[in-house]
Amino acid sequence: MEYEVYAQILLELAFGYLIVSAVAKSFHWPAIDKCDHFTVTTVKSVVMIAGIGAMVATIAEGVALGGFLGMVVGFASQ
Repeated sequence: MEYEVYAQILLELAFGYLIVSAVAKSFHWPAIDKCDHFTVTTVKSVVMIAGIGAMVATIAEGVALGGFLGMVVGFASQ
C-alpha cells in the first residue's frame, strides 16, 4: 500500500514536469523573434520555477505555495 502512494506521487511529478515544460516552451518559442535571448530565457525560467513550485505545492497539499511564490517573485525581481 505504501509503495502505491509513492508510485502515484512519482507519476504525478513526472507528468506534471512534462506539462510545465510544455507550457514554458509555449511561452518561449513565440517570443524568440520579438525579444532578446536573455528576456525570453528569463521568462521561460520563471514559468518553469513557478510551475514546478505550484505542482509540488499541490502534491504537498498546498502548504508551501505562498512562501514559494514569494521566493519566486523575490528572485525574479532582482
